[in-house]
Amino acid sequence: MARFSTLLVLLCAALGAGCQSKKAALEVVCQAPVACAECQSADPSMRAVLMAQHIEANLSNGEVKTMFEALANASPEGRAEIMRAELDAEGITECPMLDTMVVDVEVDLPPPSP
Repeated sequence: MARFSTLLVLLCAALGAGCQSKKAALEVVCQAPVACAECQSADPSMRAVLMAQHIEANLSNGEVKTMFEALANASPEGRAEIMRAELDAEGITECPMLDTMVVDVEVDLPPPSP
């Protein structure tokens, strides 16, 4: 039995795909704004592309890959709702990526003209 377990671990390490837990995969997505070194100094117009590439390179869990693809087609509010539900289910409480999705913007407008 120990030999089978060792073989399974080695196989998972070699293949990479499917062996990443859902929680670990969600952490990859959550930490991308911090972990993506290229994103920090990138032009804002390229930041989202580089972040998506970083996530794709570090994500091997099929379920979270599907969720990440769904985020691209969701409204901004929908993205935050999808992420929050997935994070809550896995007990993840801190997520810089979610923080970037739910930015409240207050704008001071001048009073209306009389």
